[in-house]
Amino acid sequence: MLGIIGALIGSLVGMVVVLLVARLGYISAISSAVMGFAVVFGYKKLAKKFSIFGAIVSILISVVMTYAAFRIDCAWNLYDLFQEAKGFYERSFMVCLQETKMWYEEFDAMSDYRHNLILMMLAGIVGAIAAAWTEYSSQKEEYDMHKLS
Repeated sequence: MLGIIGALIGSLVGMVVVLLVARLGYISAISSAVMGFAVVFGYKKLAKKFSIFGAIVSILISVVMTYAAFRIDCAWNLYDLFQEAKGFYERSFMVCLQETKMWYEEFDAMSDYRHNLILMMLAGIVGAIAAAWTEYSSQKEEYDMHKLS
């Protein structure tokens, strides 16, 4: 249970990094990979060990939080757009978050939405798998015994 809490804390840190980079106008594979490493680090830090279960949980949390970061960034873009067009459309951030897909369809921008989603999710999934594999492999080899010459 502590590992899951650690992974969630790590995912929040990773989400902040993804959102900061996204707010600068980039979809960065590095920032999405940071999400994976932050989740794995958080899991290992509180659980004190890393197992196959920990790897699966970390990957799932990373995928969900990367998607959440993507949706928040899209909603933030819409919110900024509506703030610039004051008087025509007044929308709160929460409404923008709920209506994100509808507005992207309305603006005929679903191809951009899907393209950015795929890029961010692929980078996040690859980063999470790489981080989990690296941590699991290093922990597994930690206790291997080798014959001294």
